[in-house]
Amino acid sequence: MAERLKASVASLSLLVVPCIGVASSAVLVQRAIGPFDVAALACVLGAIALVVRRPAIPPALETRQQSE
Repeated sequence: MAERLKASVASLSLLVVPCIGVASSAVLVQRAIGPFDVAALACVLGAIALVVRRPAIPPALETRQQSE
């Protein structure tokens, strides 16, 4: 099944796992979310934002413009 997914979709599903882990540990074990947890979640959400955003110029056109 993994070969059917685009790399961006597969990476998104893997990046969400730590967020679910931190949230579930806070709920199930009543573990306090500390500053390191918040920083880690911010990094993960930043990585997700980088994957989700679309480039302004498609890569094929960008390569052609640079070669000209």
